[in-house]
Amino acid sequence: MKKRFSRILIVLFILPIMLLQACWIPHRPTAPIATLPEPPDPFDTLEATQINLSAPPASGQFTLRYDPDSTMNPITALNRDNIVLGSLMYESLFVLDEFLVAQPLLVADWHTYDNVTFTFEILPNIIMHDGNVMTASDVSYSLRQAMNHQNSRHRNKLRNISEITSDNELTVTIRLNSPNARFIRLLDIPIIRNGTIESQRPPGTGPFTFTRVEEIVDIIFPEDLLYDDVYDVDEDTSDDDDTSDDNDASDDNDASIDEDEPPDDDINYDAYDDDMYEDDMHNDDMYDDEPTEIIITEMFSRLIRFTYNRHFAHLPLTTIELLQCDDSELTELFDDGTLSLLWDDPLGAVDIRINRLHEPRLFDTTALQYLGFNANSRVLSNPDVRRAIGLAIDRQYIIDNIMSTPRPNQAIAAHVAISPAFDMYDPAWEMRGDPLSEMGALLDWAGLYDVDNDLFLQMPDGSGGFFRFTLNFIVNIENTQRVETAHWIAETLSHFGIRVRVTELRWPDFIYALQTGDFHMYLGETLLGADFDLSPLLLPNVGNLNFGGTANTLYRPLIENFLAASTQAEVSEAGAALNLAITQHAPFIPILYKRHAVYTQMGVITEASPSQSGVFHNFQNWEIGSLMLD
Repeated sequence: MKKRFSRILIVLFILPIMLLQACWIPHRPTAPIATLPEPPDPFDTLEATQINLSAPPASGQFTLRYDPDSTMNPITALNRDNIVLGSLMYESLFVLDEFLVAQPLLVADWHTYDNVTFTFEILPNIIMHDGNVMTASDVSYSLRQAMNHQNSRHRNKLRNISEITSDNELTVTIRLNSPNARFIRLLDIPIIRNGTIESQRPPGTGPFTFTRVEEIVDIIFPEDLLYDDVYDVDEDTSDDDDTSDDNDASDDNDASIDEDEPPDDDINYDAYDDDMYEDDMHNDDMYDDEPTEIIITEMFSRLIRFTYNRHFAHLPLTTIELLQCDDSELTELFDDGTLSLLWDDPLGAVDIRINRLHEPRLFDTTALQYLGFNANSRVLSNPDVRRAIGLAIDRQYIIDNIMSTPRPNQAIAAHVAISPAFDMYDPAWEMRGDPLSEMGALLDWAGLYDVDNDLFLQMPDGSGGFFRFTLNFIVNIENTQRVETAHWIAETLSHFGIRVRVTELRWPDFIYALQTGDFHMYLGETLLGADFDLSPLLLPNVGNLNFGGTANTLYRPLIENFLAASTQAEVSEAGAALNLAITQHAPFIPILYKRHAVYTQMGVITEASPSQSGVFHNFQNWEIGSLMLD
């Protein structure tokens, strides 16, 4: 009876999902359709006590991490795991490939005549998760929210936009304040339904949608409860106070009864007639209500394949399980297969231990790690001193010896401010020569000398004397690799006579020190746009990175010329001028550009091509081995 009832419940739950998956329509409708129906809830017909439990999904499923307490809105989300999931639920006009080059995604055609006004024809008949056809108004709304919403993580890279208009149902026009030949590289902005910016999970156009499903994980039947109560299966009722031999028979009678064995012959069955048994079962002291089966259920969060997505038939998965877990659990859950894939910033604050059975896929990013200065300080107000400090930094040593755990090649050296991953990068931008000889000359020009022969340099005080100085180098203590880098830079500079004290600060204290100017140097990081616009680092009142007063309007025309350049020759020329100015004035010292990683079990996934725009870029082309899904 119990097994039969369980099978009926399972069939009731699975059948609606099978029917939903079977009703895919191969031709997209050309007009708005009604909101897609949810599968029937099999629990509507159950009259039973329900207990909600929390447990990880079963093995053999494709499972990703997420945070249910953070928004999944792709424009305002800050949680890194939910952002990763966003590339499965949302799409953008363009997407960056693994080479940081823009590829059209929701765009059928586009053109510009002056790199100021851009017109985009969006793909027709793209169905959103709420059943409506995506229109130009959805695109315009999404871009405006990404540009203006106070919680948008995309605001800074869209600051050059002056106007966004929807010319018709399928045409969007964007006008810029100044020319940018690489503007489309900034349009990897997820598109959401018009008017849904405050939603935690707004409708998008991606291949998967989010759902929460309640499933039965166990059923406890009344007869099981009654049998245990009658025979006191788990309770010893012997009288501990009476130890006389005369009570041996009663001790035997009080013994627990195994349900697989018949009761002992000494039990007086006449004492348990049917009427008494019925009275006991319905005794108010034993049961408050009529006994019912207890259905134990669990709420599962998952992504399910969206029936009307244009890549529906080619997706490698129909369902993706979602699991909440702590950072400390990541390695163990990934090792035992509970988590199927991990996204990681190998140089970030979270330490994920990877072994040789884990397959890495590294991809370039625009995340620049740099050494920042406080130009308001007496010592570092001189650009020659800042340049000299930059020449002491061996970038490749940092990458190979400090940032090589758990994998090598997790960053690329930034000898100039533009990343070598930029597809129009010109190696001629890099300065050649002997850095140590040049460093010594710069310190001499700045007037720094070891006056008292204590192996550390002193600086002129302006009245014919010299004063000793120690540079306060602040670093965020939560990131162990940055802390190690800071100490290595400090030790290196001490060899050249520059005394440095490293101050390790918690994140709030680190930010406070930057904002109040309580530092000489800091180790910073920023995510630039894929057009490599350096305005947040170089121009005043742009972004919030001008902590040390090094920003200057003299960089503005150089930046504008670089962004307006379209041919390789124009980019090489404009980039040379920009990088030369940065080298001479040293407002900051570029150290490296980070690479991010996707880890899977060795050999189970092929054709994956993650990028900065999304870990699941071109997911329809992925091939996932059966061993992972069995």
